[in-house]
Amino acid sequence: MATLSKAENILLQKRNYLGNVRGWERYGYKFENPIGFDGSKASLDYGEIKPKNGLYHIIPRIVSSK
Repeated sequence: MATLSKAENILLQKRNYLGNVRGWERYGYKFENPIGFDGSKASLDYGEIKPKNGLYHIIPRIVSSK
């Protein structure tokens, strides 16, 4: 929950428009430092927010360094 809350606060303030997919607008943000880790200990350094009808969905992600 702490990771999700941290990602939510930043994504609501700093986000880049990514486009519309399946009826959801998508915004993303590449964090300077990892915001947490997934089950395999990979660092979560990217997040997406999908707002729709006054609600939104937050998704912390792993982005490869390629």
